[in-house]
Amino acid sequence: MYRQILTATFSLLLIATASFAQIEKATLHLDAFLCGNTCVNVINHTLSVYDEEIEDFSIDKKTRTVTVFPNPKTTLDLYEIRKELRNAQRTPWKIEIVATGVVVDYQKIYSGGEVRPRKALKIKETGQRFILLEGKGRDMLLDAVKAGQRVTIFGEIPAFNEKNLPVLVIKDFVVQNEKRADAKKDTPDAVDGAESTPSNG
Repeated sequence: MYRQILTATFSLLLIATASFAQIEKATLHLDAFLCGNTCVNVINHTLSVYDEEIEDFSIDKKTRTVTVFPNPKTTLDLYEIRKELRNAQRTPWKIEIVATGVVVDYQKIYSGGEVRPRKALKIKETGQRFILLEGKGRDMLLDAVKAGQRVTIFGEIPAFNEKNLPVLVIKDFVVQNEKRADAKKDTPDAVDGAESTPSNG
């Protein structure tokens, strides 16, 4: 049943984003949400400074989440948003996103000069990139996608790299009309030079 619902959801998302690559939404799970309307006011105030980047957002006290719907013409800086919420003592312990873009090469250069090629999801219209974490989900995606094809990814951001780029764990994805759903149990590996999203205990 879950896969059927997810398949239908991704099919609708793919249709909706066929003409525009973007972040559909980002859901931030907060680790401190026991203060009723005070928390809501703090979150509203914190996110109000991003009125150009965020078209709308919703706060769910029951699930302790904030769902952000970005302006497709701007870059949503999840690193800065997470930092501001942390400063307000409302630290996200998990970030989930649905985003559409193309897979591109991304090279990480280490201090010794070693170059290690990686892959990233790029939002073509804004240039924003998400580093694809190595693992089963990424391998399945690379097997399925062709150069220049747009792909809608459902994933989680466990960390940010040394350039504050989000590191993305692929949970599911859609390439054109194809559905691949076996990446849900993918476990994130350690990320070199990455700052982790805090755990909820």
